[in-house]
Amino acid sequence: MMRGLLLVNSKNQVTLVEGDVQFRGYLKSILKKDFCLNDSASTSSGVYTDSSFEELPSPSTSESSQWPKRQYHDPSVLSEITHHFLPIVSVFRTAESMRDPYRSMQSGSATILFETLSCGFLLLIITEEDENVARDWLKLSSEALQLHFGPLLESFDADLSVYDQAISQLTATLHSLTGRIPLQKDPHGHRAASYFAPETRRMIPLLKTLTERVSDAIGTNRCLLVARGHFLCSVNSTSDEKKIWKHLHPEDIQALKRHLNLHPLTANTQVNQLWLRSKQSDTPFYADIMRFKVLEEVEIVFVCAASGCGLIRMGAEVLTLLDELIYENSNTVQITTMLKKLCAGLLATTARSHCRTPTAFLRNPPKTAAFIENVWDRIVNEIQNLNPESQQSTVSEARNRSLSLLSMRSAFSMLSMGSSLNTFCGKDKLLPAKLETMIRYLRRQILSLVQELCSSAQADAMSDRLPTAHAVVARSLTRTHLMAIHKLKLNSEDRWQEMKDYLKPTTWRLNMLAFEMVDLKSGITLPYLPENLRGNFDVFPEGPAIMGAIFETAGQNYYGVQAAFCDGSETSSRPNFFGRIKAKKQEPAFLLKVLFDGCIHRDLALRQTHELALKLKEDIFKLRNNFS
Repeated sequence: MMRGLLLVNSKNQVTLVEGDVQFRGYLKSILKKDFCLNDSASTSSGVYTDSSFEELPSPSTSESSQWPKRQYHDPSVLSEITHHFLPIVSVFRTAESMRDPYRSMQSGSATILFETLSCGFLLLIITEEDENVARDWLKLSSEALQLHFGPLLESFDADLSVYDQAISQLTATLHSLTGRIPLQKDPHGHRAASYFAPETRRMIPLLKTLTERVSDAIGTNRCLLVARGHFLCSVNSTSDEKKIWKHLHPEDIQALKRHLNLHPLTANTQVNQLWLRSKQSDTPFYADIMRFKVLEEVEIVFVCAASGCGLIRMGAEVLTLLDELIYENSNTVQITTMLKKLCAGLLATTARSHCRTPTAFLRNPPKTAAFIENVWDRIVNEIQNLNPESQQSTVSEARNRSLSLLSMRSAFSMLSMGSSLNTFCGKDKLLPAKLETMIRYLRRQILSLVQELCSSAQADAMSDRLPTAHAVVARSLTRTHLMAIHKLKLNSEDRWQEMKDYLKPTTWRLNMLAFEMVDLKSGITLPYLPENLRGNFDVFPEGPAIMGAIFETAGQNYYGVQAAFCDGSETSSRPNFFGRIKAKKQEPAFLLKVLFDGCIHRDLALRQTHELALKLKEDIFKLRNNFS
């Protein structure tokens, strides 16, 4: 089945293409012959094509696989792909401007899914798979973009060396996700952390010592013990820091885990920069991910704020506020406050000249701060000089310029590549042209400043922070420590084979076939999912809804139970369909999904579900402490 992914920027240009052999073959068939390896004619008519995905020829697997993937990075090829998908993108943009964006669209046998990203970017998934399967792919692809580019997604096609590593790793991640469709549920979750808990508890004092010593070089940090891509435990460099599951967004913890799995450590040390979200802030942190090999398939990972992270986050927030000023006519007080903080931070910054890209703003930070303040003062004066009547007229004119659905046909007939380059994401502009130009000018300068700060952070990590941290780790991990770690058998194949049967229900004389327990507060999961039953969990509803139902899959009857439980250990945590229990109302803290054979008695299934929940909650409470 065909699977393809397109990343479209705010100018409606395709900037990234990923897909399987069938999708590459489809693209090959629509491109002009100058961009193909054979002499076959193009099925593309440039701007618009009448052919649906179903009507186009399907090249052989061997033929399409010979087309080099590097062709997709050629600007001419991307331009041709943009021409072909421009009508579809334009339909979405038009609907978006009418405040009614599409979630999906059908074209022959293919389904096209849309997701709007930051900075006016758009992610398209084109597939012949089931739509639910495609949405899982869309979600993980969006998370990968967020992880590598955060609020600076507009820099994706900036062709700057600071983003070389991010683009390379992002491309590898998307390619891996494409090859794994349908994406299976994680069969292990935090089961490995629970299984190895007795061993990892003995390592926590050592990890605590390491993280405290390394903090002198890289600042406050979080140390993770990782084996075979699984998080086993975590400690903080300071006791007043919140636990990892209270500080970091649970989805980003899982995204970091996937990143470590997809990009295994190939040297003794490695450093990456990723954007990680906090539960306390909308703007993610620009973080250094420092990895140190301890044993084969066992590593220690330090997560810390990159140098200049505070300035980078303030700059990213200013970019968002300036966008709101253009499109929502927001108040300038918040922007003034944030710019003052940014300029104060620049005044305290030492001049830098060792970045991998030439510096401009960081070569003289005080001058940069004065320049930003001067430009903003001019913008504020221009806003104050606006006549309320003329401003209202400008708003009305801008809204009248928005596209209507009746104009879509004429818009398509006049579409050209030139017009597509000037199209934004369909928002109404509320400011006069002169003022908007001034704001966009300041925004470009702030973006360039943030890019320099990111480049400086990368240079610091490679030349100073990583070598210093590595020296500290090397001194702290003596031969005695390494021998003690080796005796824990964290990389033993036999132990990992045993782990696969850990939490097996028959161990407790329970009859369920599979289950998954989720801690809604921390994101910790304890599943037992035999390979042949993983797909059956798609029948459970999203969220903490209570259910008990019989369903049939592949000719086999199953009885599924989904129950929500409270954080306490009292019987009030029993789900409400067990019987009416008078208890103080509490928010659900755990969600348990259980799969039984369809012949099981209903009362027995509910009773065993409750018994299993009590056992798993004890393990999760222990894991919460191990991830301090």
